[in-house]
Amino acid sequence: MKTVQVRPKANKKNVVLWKDKRITVLTDRLFRIETSKNCKFNDYATQGVFYRDMKPNKFTITQTDDSIMIATERTLLQVYKKTFDSTVTIDGKQVKISNKGNLLSAFRTLDGCDGGKFAAPNAYGKPIGSDVKLENGVCSTTGVAVLDDGKSLYLTEDGKMMPNYNQEDIYVFAYGKDYKQAVKDFYMIEGSIPMVPRYAFGNWWSRYFDYTDRSYLAVLNGFEDHGVPLSVATIDMDWHYSDNVDKQKKVTETVKKCKSTFDEMGYPNGWTGYSWNKEFFPDPKSFLKKVKEKGLAITLNIHPADGVRFWEDCYNEFALSMGIDAKDKKWIKFDLTNEKFTELYFKLLHHPNEDMGVDFWWIDWQQGLNSGIEGLDPLWWLNHYHYLDNEERHGQGLILSRYNGAGSHRYPVGFSGDTAVTWNTLEYLPYFTATGANIGYTLWSHDIGGHHHGARDEELYLRSIQFGVFSPINRLHSTKVITIEKEPWSYVTGAGEIAEKYLKLRHRLVPYIYSEVNKNCLDNEVWLKPLYYEYPDDENAYKFKNEYFFGSQLIVIPITKKSDGSGWTEIDAYIPEGNWTDIFTGEKYTKGKRKITRPLNDTCVLIREGGILPLAKESSENGCEIPKHLEVKVYKGNGVYGLRESADGNSGINFTSAYKNGVQTLTIKAFGKQALNNRTLRIDFADIIDEKITEYVDKESVVPLIRESENACVIIENFDSEKQYKIIVKEKPMSKLDYLKKMAKFNIVRVNGGTWARNDVYVSLKKCETEKEFIKTLNAFKDFPLFVNKMKELI
Repeated sequence: MKTVQVRPKANKKNVVLWKDKRITVLTDRLFRIETSKNCKFNDYATQGVFYRDMKPNKFTITQTDDSIMIATERTLLQVYKKTFDSTVTIDGKQVKISNKGNLLSAFRTLDGCDGGKFAAPNAYGKPIGSDVKLENGVCSTTGVAVLDDGKSLYLTEDGKMMPNYNQEDIYVFAYGKDYKQAVKDFYMIEGSIPMVPRYAFGNWWSRYFDYTDRSYLAVLNGFEDHGVPLSVATIDMDWHYSDNVDKQKKVTETVKKCKSTFDEMGYPNGWTGYSWNKEFFPDPKSFLKKVKEKGLAITLNIHPADGVRFWEDCYNEFALSMGIDAKDKKWIKFDLTNEKFTELYFKLLHHPNEDMGVDFWWIDWQQGLNSGIEGLDPLWWLNHYHYLDNEERHGQGLILSRYNGAGSHRYPVGFSGDTAVTWNTLEYLPYFTATGANIGYTLWSHDIGGHHHGARDEELYLRSIQFGVFSPINRLHSTKVITIEKEPWSYVTGAGEIAEKYLKLRHRLVPYIYSEVNKNCLDNEVWLKPLYYEYPDDENAYKFKNEYFFGSQLIVIPITKKSDGSGWTEIDAYIPEGNWTDIFTGEKYTKGKRKITRPLNDTCVLIREGGILPLAKESSENGCEIPKHLEVKVYKGNGVYGLRESADGNSGINFTSAYKNGVQTLTIKAFGKQALNNRTLRIDFADIIDEKITEYVDKESVVPLIRESENACVIIENFDSEKQYKIIVKEKPMSKLDYLKKMAKFNIVRVNGGTWARNDVYVSLKKCETEKEFIKTLNAFKDFPLFVNKMKELI
C-alpha cells in the first residue's frame, strides 16, 4: 500500500516550552499550542496535519508568572495556563483565542437535507428539522480562528494509525482579514489539493437505478443523439447484486433461509456487493469497453461496510487468503485494522474491476463512525487509502466520497450527499459550496437537481443545471424513482433545450476550470471562494452569501428563486468594487446593491474589467481533451491570464491585455514544451466594436483573418507555440448613451407586450440626446415595468 510522505517534526528553533505547554511558531501568524500534563507532546503526523517543518521564524519571548508572550513581526501571542484565556494581538487589536466570528467551512453530508435543514432521516442521527451546522474553518471576522486537532489520530511513517494522547492540540490562525493567506498556510501544514484528471470537470451522468447494460448504453446514446457531451459515466450500486441478491444462482434455498432482511448495519441485505449482477450485466468487461469507447471515464458506487459474503465471486479466494474455510460460508467482516483484509480489499475487490476499465470509485459510506481503532472514523481511512491506491495505479488520483474534516481536500472529489429536489436546496448550495474554501475544500460535487423527495419543476431543473455548470463538479444524479429523470430531453417545454445549451457550455468551460483548479493545487490559490476573500472590508461581501468567485475572472450570481410566471426572475444582488460585464447579456455593472432580472435562458455570471476567458469550441464529443480549437473572450481593460493546460502547470498560453486611449492590445505567447501547435485560436473582443484591427506575428505585420461579427474577432490558424502574437484593436467609440440604447434594443425585444407599443418604446429612447433625457423617457413607460427595471439595473 502506498504511503504519503509527511514531515511532522517542527524545526526546534520554532518551538517554545512553557509549563505544561509547547508552542510552535509555524509562521508569524500561525501558532500551534499543545497542552500535556506529563509534557508528552506529539511529533507524529495526524489525520489533519502532515507538515510542521517550517523555516525558522523570528520572534521574541517575554515570560511572567502567569503567561508567556511571543511577539512576531505581525502578531503578539499571549498564552495563559488556560489556553482559551489566551489572546492574539493583530493589527493593533487584541482578540481572545476562540472561534467567535468564525466564517465556518464544510459538513460531512447533506443526506436528508432540504436547504440548510434536515428534512428526512439521516445515517448520522441528525434529527429532522435541525439545522445543518457547518464546521469551523480557518477564517474569522474577528481575525482569529482556531483549528482543533486534538482528536486526530496519529499517522506513522509506515502509514499505520495510532490513538492519540487525548491532549489539547490547537492551531491558532491569526490572519485578520487576509483570508487567502490563512488558507494558503492551512494548505502548508495539511497538504495541497492534488490535481485530478481533466475529465473530472466535464459533465457526469449518474443515476441510482437498476440499469441493464443495454439501457445504460441507451442513455449514453441519447446524449450523443442530442449533441450533449459527457466525460464521466457513473454506475450506481445496482451494478452488483443488491436488493435482488436472491436472484443470484449461487444463493441456494438453504442460504436464503439463513439471510435476514437487513444486514448488521441495519441496511437492506445486499447494500454491499462486489460481484457484477449478471442478469443486468451478463458481460461486464464488454459493457465497460463499450463505455470507454465512447470516450468516458467510469466510476462505480460502493458501500463497503458489510465486508465479503459467501455469494461474492471472489469469496473462496478471499476466505482462503484470510485463513477461513470457504465451506463454512463465514461472513468476512469489513475490518480496516486488519492488514491482510486491507490488502485483499484492494487486490480482489477493486483492482480486477479497474483492470476491466473502472477509473475510480464512488465511496458511498453511510454506515456509522466506528472501527476497530478507537477514534478512527472508517470514512477517513477509506478516503485516504482509496485515494492513494488510485493515484498509485492511475498517476493522478480521484475518488468521490464524503467530507471528513480538516484535510479532506487531499482526497478529491467531495460528494455532498442526498439532497431534496427543492428550491430551498438550490438556494442553499451556492453558499455551502463557496464556504468550503474556508477549510481549503474547493471541489464539491452535488446531486445536481436534487436526489429525492420534492416535486418535478422544469424551472427548478433548469436553474439547477445552470448552477451545476458553474460549480466545481457537474454531476447529474437522482434516486431510484421512475418519476425522477435528469435527461434534458425529458423536459419538453423548452427547459430541456436550454439545459442542453448549458451542458454544452460546461465542456466549453473546461480549459478555464482546469487552469483555475491547477493554480489552486500548485500555488494554493483558492479558486472558488466567497466575495469576502477579495473584498474583506466590504460588509456586503459577507451578506450576499450566494455569490462567489468562480476562478480569478468570474463572479457567479446564481438564480435560485422561482420566477413570477413570466419566465423572468428578479433577485437581490450585490456588485462589488470594479467594473463588471455579464458574459451572457453584455450588460455592464458597477458597485452597488441591485435587482438582477434574468429570463430562463440566462443566469448571471460577471467577468471583471480586462477579463480574459478561454473556452473550448462547442463540440458534442465526449471527454475533455485539450482543445485544438480554442476560443478566447477578451473584455476591454487591462488584464493578464495564464492558461495552464498540463497537470504540472508548466505548459499553456499567456495572454496579456492592455487598454489605452481607445486601443486594446492583446499579446499571446505559449509556454512550456508540451504546448500544442497547429491549433486554431479565435479571439473575441467581446465588448469592443472595431474601427481597425492590426495583427503581428513575432513583430511582423500580417493581414488578420477577421470573422464577421458585431464585435471585433480575429482568427489565428495553425498557431505556432514558438511565436508571439499581438493583436491591436482600435475601438469604435461608444458613449454611455449609445450603450444604453444598445441594451434597450436588446431587452425590449425580449419582454412581452404589444408589438407596436414596444416599438414605440424603443423609438422614443433611440431619439434621446442625453442620458438625463433617456432616464426621464424610460421612467414614463409604466406599461413595461420589467423592461424599465432591467434598464435601471444598468444606469
